[in-house]
Order: sequence, then C-alpha cells, then structure tokens
Amino acid sequence: MLSDTEARIRYLIVGFFAQRVLDALVRCAETGDAPEFDTTMKTAIRELQAATGTQPEDRRDIRAFSNYEQIRTLDEVRSQVQVRNMIRVLTGLLERRNAKDPASVQRGLDEAIDFFSQLESQALRNFDQPVESLPSGLRELCTAS
Repeated sequence: MLSDTEARIRYLIVGFFAQRVLDALVRCAETGDAPEFDTTMKTAIRELQAATGTQPEDRRDIRAFSNYEQIRTLDEVRSQVQVRNMIRVLTGLLERRNAKDPASVQRGLDEAIDFFSQLESQALRNFDQPVESLPSGLRELCTAS
C-alpha cells in the first residue's frame, strides 16, 4: 500500500514537471527565445503521449505520468481529447516558433501556458489535500459479490 508521503511526492513530481514547462513557455512568450525550449517541449510531448497511451515506445524515462496519482491529476484538469490536443499544440510550437506567423505562435503559447498552469495548480492542491485511500480490506469487501 502506498504511504501518504509517497503519494504526495508523486503529486510534487507532476507540479515540478508543469513548472519546468511553464518556465520555458513564459520565457519564450516574453523574450521570443528560450535556450531550453525545444528540449523541454519534446519532453512535455513525450510525457503527455505516455499519459494518453499514444506512445508505445520505451517508458523508462517517463516520470511525470507513470503512476495512478499522476494520471488522475492530469484527468482532473483536462480530458484525454484535450491532452491530445495539447500534444498537437506543443508540436506546432516546435514547428512554427521560427516561422513568420507570430500571432499563431502566441496563441499556442497562451493555450499551453493555461494548460500547464492548471496542471501545476491541481498537482499542488492534490499535494496539500491528498485523497485518502480505502482502508486495508475495505476494497476487497466492496468488490465482493
């Protein structure tokens, strides 16, 4: 059984992941440049793909969405369809960032900043008030027919 501390650490991992992505997004929105932008967006895409089951490759380096608590936090913020849309937005940002359409890039940045801000807030709420799991034996009683 997962201890309260272990569950809370999993929420912090999601919060830290979201903050790292937000830092790169905001820096890019403010300055038009962020040295770590491409690497951070590729990592974010890979993590979100793992969370939606659209990445069948090696999952050893997936950290933000590898456990129930982490996936549940993402589901509390957005639906799977919205998460897949965010993957498309981030992919588009990588492709268009140096393009001649700054308005399109800004819309994508704004949408991504909103998404990851909500994810970070939910992760920190869950950290502050983790959902208590069922006491030992009660789950088996509930599923017994």
